[in-house]
Amino acid sequence: MNEPTPERTPMATALSATLVGVYALQWAFGATDGLGLVHMGATSPVFWERLHVWTVFSSTLLHIGVLHLLANTYFTYVVGGLLERVIGPWRMLLVFFAGGTVGSLLSVVLLSDTVSAGASGGAWGLMIAMLLLLLSPWLRVGTRLRAGPVGPLLRLIGLNAVLSFLPGINGLAHLGGGLGGAMAVVITARGGRIWAVPAGLAYLVHLGALAVAVFVGRPWALGDVGPVERRTVLDGYVSLELPIAMETADTPEGLATLGGSVDWDPLTVSIELARFDEPPWAGIASQAVPCPGNCQARRAQNASGGEALWGFRPYGPYALVTVFAMPAGIDDPDWALQAVQGATLTEAGVGLLVSLAVTARSDGDPATHRDVLEA
Repeated sequence: MNEPTPERTPMATALSATLVGVYALQWAFGATDGLGLVHMGATSPVFWERLHVWTVFSSTLLHIGVLHLLANTYFTYVVGGLLERVIGPWRMLLVFFAGGTVGSLLSVVLLSDTVSAGASGGAWGLMIAMLLLLLSPWLRVGTRLRAGPVGPLLRLIGLNAVLSFLPGINGLAHLGGGLGGAMAVVITARGGRIWAVPAGLAYLVHLGALAVAVFVGRPWALGDVGPVERRTVLDGYVSLELPIAMETADTPEGLATLGGSVDWDPLTVSIELARFDEPPWAGIASQAVPCPGNCQARRAQNASGGEALWGFRPYGPYALVTVFAMPAGIDDPDWALQAVQGATLTEAGVGLLVSLAVTARSDGDPATHRDVLEA
């Protein structure tokens, strides 16, 4: 491969500066990981749950930590700059965004239960496009690139392929990025400056998608659940304080209420009402309900003999709280379970069990059952 001429590479520079600028915005909003990353526009289960289709584009501009940013920015600047000298700024830009978009699409389709963000889909598109240019005389027509050794580039691609299998790395985004970059460099092989308009539109679409994600997600406000109000749910058996903006909905059976989405909201609440005289609780009304797993049990007893057992199960920096209320002739309708959001049994008798689960994530961390992958 001939040495590239020492020309400026304004598009690769602008693209790299964009990645750094977006990460600075993430840092300012506290959205470099966790739930803040989802509200900033990472791909996640809310793509399907709430049809946040713009995250296919916005996620390619986000990063999960400084090292992730530095690695992708370096590859974008170096490989993107080299490709820009060979095929021009507009084709290079289309290769990058095609790689990032196809990588994101593969993620939301095949890894729909994960959170993913990063520009490495675009970086992979750049690497594979350069490899195809070195291997194909037809693609090199009209460029200053000549056939040359591909060993160094193959070693770079091989190293990145190995890294794609590491935990926490979105290998599918890398695969999709390579496919997208390959398609883009072939499709744009002829036309020259005709690709300036599509490339400019692609840039604007990605920046616009990020703006939509920030407007909808309001990542700076995750720590504030807003004003609360006391609501009565489950046919009047339970009342508790919930954020005014939180929607609640009974199941068709009328036995459970869910407020919030574990993949989107900083606070989720679920309540279930069951009877002790029905399976699986039959016969254990007078016994302490076992605290499952690694939760820390707490017990309390009200003046009329009702018993409550609640457990705090640690999930990283936040907790899942479950309350089992075992009333024994409760006369006080305002018996409060102060341990969990001021929940109150408004009407209860012997044989009722109330389970209340609250997940509070004021620090913006995601649900722990979701894998967070660097793309």
